[in-house]
Amino acid sequence: MACVTAQVRDQDLVDLLEDVLGEIQGIGADMQPLEPRQRAEPRRQASQRVVERLQRLERDELALSWLLSSSDLYFRNLGRQRSTTVLPGFPGKEMVTHIIVRCHARPPVDHRARKKSTLGQIIRIAKATITRCLRSTDRIVEKLIEPVAVSVVAGVVQDAVRSKTELIAENAMLRQQLIVARRSINRPALRTSDRLPMVLLARFNRAWRGALHLIQPDTLLRWHRDLFKTVWRRKSRTTRRDPRIPQDTIDLIKMIAAENPWGAERIRKESLKLGIKASRRTVHRYMRGIHDPKKPPQGWKTFLDNHARDVWACDFFQVFDAFFNPIFAFFIVEHESRRVVHFNVTRSPSDEWVAQRLREATPYCQGPRFPIRDNDDRFGVKFNAVAKACGTKVIRTAVKAPLMNTICERLLGSVRRECLDHILILGEDHLRHILREHVRYFAEACPHQGLNQRTPACVAGETHDKAEAVGPPGNIISIPVLGGLHHEYRRAA
Repeated sequence: MACVTAQVRDQDLVDLLEDVLGEIQGIGADMQPLEPRQRAEPRRQASQRVVERLQRLERDELALSWLLSSSDLYFRNLGRQRSTTVLPGFPGKEMVTHIIVRCHARPPVDHRARKKSTLGQIIRIAKATITRCLRSTDRIVEKLIEPVAVSVVAGVVQDAVRSKTELIAENAMLRQQLIVARRSINRPALRTSDRLPMVLLARFNRAWRGALHLIQPDTLLRWHRDLFKTVWRRKSRTTRRDPRIPQDTIDLIKMIAAENPWGAERIRKESLKLGIKASRRTVHRYMRGIHDPKKPPQGWKTFLDNHARDVWACDFFQVFDAFFNPIFAFFIVEHESRRVVHFNVTRSPSDEWVAQRLREATPYCQGPRFPIRDNDDRFGVKFNAVAKACGTKVIRTAVKAPLMNTICERLLGSVRRECLDHILILGEDHLRHILREHVRYFAEACPHQGLNQRTPACVAGETHDKAEAVGPPGNIISIPVLGGLHHEYRRAA
């Protein structure tokens, strides 16, 4: 630009040339992001400004040629084209040209691809048109053959053009609805035997919607969907085959899965320890539905059984003698074996008397870890001191919550129902003698359902299990308890 401007006679002309070049460059930059319709007005205004600038350059042909060459180089790099035309308003200058910027540059057109795209577009338009025509024709035909309730003549004319199959299907659908309507008065009750024929008959009747009077068309479509699901669910279900492992192994897998919170791999290893081979996938198949992964590893029964050895329970109950004087009996029972650890009777229970009973039940401080008691005032400071000296922690039940001491409450109820309700108490010594006999019978001869039909003495290890081989009934002897109120049965020696 320096060598060209050196030949220009006026510095103002140089500034004018730079302004015109900047105006032309601004046209290309401003028009680039616009749409073709939006470029028309700004392009016309910019071209007018360029023409006004070029009219001032009429006196210098060298500057005009430099302007043409510079603008051509710029727009060639920009990917645009330059066109020349006669500049209006230049008298005496026939060969003067100016630059018209084409802001909407188009890439070269591939005529073969254009022919292919045009042919594909024509095919798509033709397909869409044919589809719409067919749908319209189908709707018109369905409308024409649909039964009309306006007049009998119109219905006869429409039935004349319908096929025999459609007429038979429509009559069958109407007949089925009449059968349903005759069965009830208020609201027709549809059964499965009514739904299936109507779904199948709608297949042969194109105007099945007009033949429905008891149900809606959406209801029939819903029945069809349910029938479709039922058929394919039945077809897609797996066929059962005989298991490849013995039934004893399957029962063992189910038993282990039900009794333990183990997974399939742990059960497989346990079965291998027993000499039974089964893959992990086989174990997982047969434990499905039995093992619940969300189930806790132990329930309340397991938790109580693990801690029952260290828990005792104690409580009072009141009886009346023959002269209607109250007598109180005190019991201490072990949770694990249901064994009566200690009992005694008195007419005036106090804190000192209850504390002495606890000392007698725990000689040499060999007692439970947790004795349970209620909120009776007889369990006072001295009772708590003796329990603390034995290294135990007393647990108090909540107010009006006998189920928190349920084992001791059940024992006291059994003593009342099975013994004291049938005997007239004469005094303390008489009550103590009766309770001693009943406690012995309760511990050694009375089986308990909670102990798997065993006795408390057998569970505690004081006696051996008396279950023997089955023998003749003549070897059984009966021993009366409490004068024949109860009986203990043993085998004769």
